[in-house]
Amino acid sequence: MKRNLSFALALATVALSITASLAAPVVPTKSAGGIGKPGKITLTAKSSSASQGAIIYTDAHMVTDNGATLDAAEIKAVLAKSASGSGLDRVIATGHVKGVVDQAETGRKYTIFADKGVYNPKLNQIDLTGSVKIQIDSNYTQGPLIQTGNAAVVKLGTGPDYPIITMTEVQTTFTLTQ
Repeated sequence: MKRNLSFALALATVALSITASLAAPVVPTKSAGGIGKPGKITLTAKSSSASQGAIIYTDAHMVTDNGATLDAAEIKAVLAKSASGSGLDRVIATGHVKGVVDQAETGRKYTIFADKGVYNPKLNQIDLTGSVKIQIDSNYTQGPLIQTGNAAVVKLGTGPDYPIITMTEVQTTFTLTQ
């Protein structure tokens, strides 16, 4: 019983440190545009396990203050220790990764699919690998604009041009509105 309580307290402390380290960033507004840092994160999962320096969530769904969502078979939050305490080093999502972000300035929705996605909070970017597919809602096309490739980088930020997405081996499919 004592061991279970200690594990539960350790898990709660790690979860609080993740939330605290991400709570301060600015949530974008319509005037600022772009996609800022995630802010407070709410994560629900079928199960979770904690180890030294990481928490692994299975069949996970994540929602952030800036409105982004992430679904994956596994989401691993890797923690880092620094002189100022602990914080989030990176988030690794694997298995049927699906993310949705809205561009605040235009309201355009980006739905992103990949085999693997790694979010780096220091760079505020997501590196995607495997079969990458991005659907972009557009007023200029009938249905979404679809881009596929083998890798992509999604740079998040607070400006009208964000998110900035670069892909390799890209193929784009769309039908223009008449």
